[in-house]
Amino acid sequence: MSVNGLDLPVASPPENALAWLLKTAIEHFGFVARDVFAAVFDFQTVELLHDDAFRVGSSNLEAIVTTLVNRTHANNAHYHVICIHPPDDDDTTSFQLKWKSEWISTRIAERLHFTEDTEIRQMISYFQNLGPMTKALAGVFTAEFTRRSLTSAGSE
Repeated sequence: MSVNGLDLPVASPPENALAWLLKTAIEHFGFVARDVFAAVFDFQTVELLHDDAFRVGSSNLEAIVTTLVNRTHANNAHYHVICIHPPDDDDTTSFQLKWKSEWISTRIAERLHFTEDTEIRQMISYFQNLGPMTKALAGVFTAEFTRRSLTSAGSE
């Protein structure tokens, strides 16, 4: 039996339910055990915590990324949206900062629709200046800026 692309044994409905809950929690909140565990038992509360984290403005996002890059600990907001990944095989950086999940990346991109171009350009520049460890974060801002550029060029 397959549920949301996850192959599950037919004989065990409680295990199927738990597997579905785990898959859904991971898709929404990433692979951080604390978030996944909390979401399995109280999805709505974890979603509300993440919704609060999405309200982070660009200056706060810069502070979060700086905190992670410099390995200091200023606040907990970054735990809800950004995580540290080991480097890709062909990457020479010691680590990469990425959005915790595709769902979070999409939510950040949705919020950028209401952000001024100047602020988006500032964030792209900020992430690019930090180097290759933040290229995944910059990608969301670059994609939104590109989308706007193409949309406005097509309407002229």
